[in-house]
Amino acid sequence: MDINDILKFVKNTSGKVIANHMESINHCPLTRKKLRKILIKNNLINKVIIPEDGDVIEIASR
Repeated sequence: MDINDILKFVKNTSGKVIANHMESINHCPLTRKKLRKILIKNNLINKVIIPEDGDVIEIASR
């Protein structure tokens, strides 16, 4: 996925998106920092969780 695909996906989802595996491979040019800046610029940061390495995210079932 490129950034345009990511933005389209985030815009169209009704829930939260978890951006995982960021910077996990050396050919992934999109860093967490860059993704945050792009999401802020597009007013989408509130729809995305960008965990740092080692973070644990609890997801409650409904």
